[in-house]
Amino acid sequence: WTYFSPPPKGPDADVGATPTLFTVGDRDVVGVGDKAGTFDVFDRDTGETVWAKELTPGSPLGGVMVSAAYAEPASGGDGPGGENGAIFVASNDMDPAQLASSNSTTHHSSLFALDAATGDTIWEKRLVGATFGSITYADGVVYRPSVPGVLQAVDAETGHELWSVEPGGDMGAGVRVEDGWVLAPYGFWFFGGQSDLPAGVVAYQLPD
Repeated sequence: WTYFSPPPKGPDADVGATPTLFTVGDRDVVGVGDKAGTFDVFDRDTGETVWAKELTPGSPLGGVMVSAAYAEPASGGDGPGGENGAIFVASNDMDPAQLASSNSTTHHSSLFALDAATGDTIWEKRLVGATFGSITYADGVVYRPSVPGVLQAVDAETGHELWSVEPGGDMGAGVRVEDGWVLAPYGFWFFGGQSDLPAGVVAYQLPD
């Protein structure tokens, strides 16, 4: 990351996310996004590129900074991505005038559902605020935490927002879904923020 380094400076295009492992047909692959705004998928054995998708333009703190989520192919072709399965990933579009305020609502990110076999866009949803926390998929729902502190639950097939909630502070991490509960951590600040903000974990019970 070269934002504060002396010249010459390159683009802020490093990889800040954990790779996602999944399978395309009989092929084991690994996918990862970068801050240039591209999600790339490679053959796990050979490193050969399977597909690559440019999501948003890169910028400082922009592009893909989070781990993607994977929905396996559903029986009968039902479910997100049909018989290929789907990748869910967020890519940031940052306001260059507000980089010192990572929780500014002038930042945006786009949440994508991509065909896991081809990278084709199934749906795209533009959302307020940057996304620094990983995307989570469970039981047909995609969970997106935002830096300004709003957690959104989105229908995995359509991108339609099902509900949203504010756990109590800025969010810099993803959620865990287990046994009908969503465990949402909050309490995050970046440079220029307050170091004494509240933090904790909130448990939300999902409807039957």
